[in-house]
Amino acid sequence: MTYNNVKKEAIDIYQEERLLTILENLRDHNKISSQEVCNMLIISRDTAHRDVIKLIEEGNCI
Repeated sequence: MTYNNVKKEAIDIYQEERLLTILENLRDHNKISSQEVCNMLIISRDTAHRDVIKLIEEGNCI
């Protein structure tokens, strides 16, 4: 396994953890803003946006 593959797998794991955290928050509060995602996960606005888009594309949120 190359360094890039290991790095990509690590990034995917982190993203999956973030997505689960966002979904748990949505389940508890029914909505979440990008700013709340940024603050909750200590991530950039671009990363929060990508995560929310992924959840939408997967049909996990609207």
